[in-house]
Amino acid sequence: MFKSIRSRLPGWKMRRGLLTPGDMTPAGPALLWYTGALEAWDAEGAANYAASRVGLVLGTVLAEIGGGPVNWLGGTGWSGFLALTRALDTGIVPVNDQSYSAIVKFTAAATGTAEYLFGCYDAGASVFGISPTRTNSVNYHSDGQLVVAPELLAGILAVAGTTGYRNGAPDPGVIPFTTAPAIPSIYIGGLHWGPGILMPTSAAVAKFGVWAPPALTPAEVAARVALM
Repeated sequence: MFKSIRSRLPGWKMRRGLLTPGDMTPAGPALLWYTGALEAWDAEGAANYAASRVGLVLGTVLAEIGGGPVNWLGGTGWSGFLALTRALDTGIVPVNDQSYSAIVKFTAAATGTAEYLFGCYDAGASVFGISPTRTNSVNYHSDGQLVVAPELLAGILAVAGTTGYRNGAPDPGVIPFTTAPAIPSIYIGGLHWGPGILMPTSAAVAKFGVWAPPALTPAEVAARVALM
């Protein structure tokens, strides 16, 4: 009789003569690529340009910098940063102490160019951002700078704490800590520098997210990159 009842109650088990649920632990929320982010944007997956500028976490709308919109294409994301001399302002001002993290997915970067996918610059020596191709290498910045060859023309790059990540795996080396002056808000498509946009990119940016302290761990970066 018990066997017959159990067959009609999937997931229930017989324990010490009692029919009980096999697992009473409620399922946790599914991990998303932007889980835990301060804010994140999915340009390639958006229905249109207006929707691409709306954040997935808090609904933060990216501000257009440079006099108008950048280009947008579903399945690709934003482009035209260099050609139009434009960028998108996240409004996020990171504390320049190597505690923030950012992940960016992109395509069509130009080889050997000093262009930045995102970032901010204090007009001195301190930058938070990533160039995938400067000096034919990936340049990771979180206050200091880490340069790792070869360059990457398409893929997913991240900076978290003192580590740079290429397609989910840590690149060798440590980003040094220098003077940590105050920096402005993060631009997508180039560096936010006082007078305007510095080193805008020719690449297309598909996804971008920023995480507040503490910095993402290698396992956390890998898990999020795998979902992008």
